[in-house]
Amino acid sequence: PSAVRRPEGSVFFRNINAPADSDGKVRDFVTDFIGIKTKAYSFWLSRKVTNWPQVGLFDNVADPYQLNNLAESDPALLADMMQQLKAGIPERFPIENLHPEVAARLNAAE
Repeated sequence: PSAVRRPEGSVFFRNINAPADSDGKVRDFVTDFIGIKTKAYSFWLSRKVTNWPQVGLFDNVADPYQLNNLAESDPALLADMMQQLKAGIPERFPIENLHPEVAARLNAAE
């Protein structure tokens, strides 16, 4: 039998409740955190949350505890991971549900 081909990376995201409608009911969700993890790197975009960076980029091999955020120090790697994230988002993913702050960062890379 042929060997199983593993994916190069995996996209992950977190959903939170969207604002309640006029009836006070939450009927939708907002994705406020989205990223991709490869064997070598972890990369994510987040909305503004207290003391939490909005962009995270970590070397999974050299920095397994993710203590050194490379997002500002390696713009070429950041651009590459942004493209990998965009390419990895499934077509069926509701991009319109991205939190506006996250969508702005994702769209700024175009």
